[in-house]
Amino acid sequence: FNMIIRKDVLTRLGGFKTKLYSGDDSKICSNIRGLGYEIIYDPNVRVYHHRRLFPLGHLKQIKTIGTHRGFFVKAYPDTLSPMYYLPMALTVGFFFGLLGSFLNSDIKSVFIIAFLLFFLLGFISVVKRAGVIRSLVVALGIIVTHVTYGIFFIYGLTRKTLPR
Repeated sequence: FNMIIRKDVLTRLGGFKTKLYSGDDSKICSNIRGLGYEIIYDPNVRVYHHRRLFPLGHLKQIKTIGTHRGFFVKAYPDTLSPMYYLPMALTVGFFFGLLGSFLNSDIKSVFIIAFLLFFLLGFISVVKRAGVIRSLVVALGIIVTHVTYGIFFIYGLTRKTLPR
């Protein structure tokens, strides 16, 4: 969600040409590489964002990002990263696992174990900083965030156009 581009390079490209909320950075980076420039990632650069309130503000933002990213990978497949599909795959797996758990006890066991493992990973990733109670909420929030992104990624894939 952040990038620094030399003005002369951006001018040479004609600026940002997409009307998308999310993903235009991938397209511009692809265009920059097409001009023979290198993209440099610096993990030491820090930018602080205003966080949306959880759950409604945060999930609204994730919905918009998922929708636009889904549309974007269809509109600009040259910018595609397999990682964009991971939350969608988890979401599809979640819903099929949930549905299958009502039909078959073996599927139910696998579904519960997978869900608990995902929840536990989210919990462990923040418990030292957030404490036990907050970490439980964060772990659930991580799951809800990924499912929301996955649903709206699929929605974005099915759209012919998107309003800004």
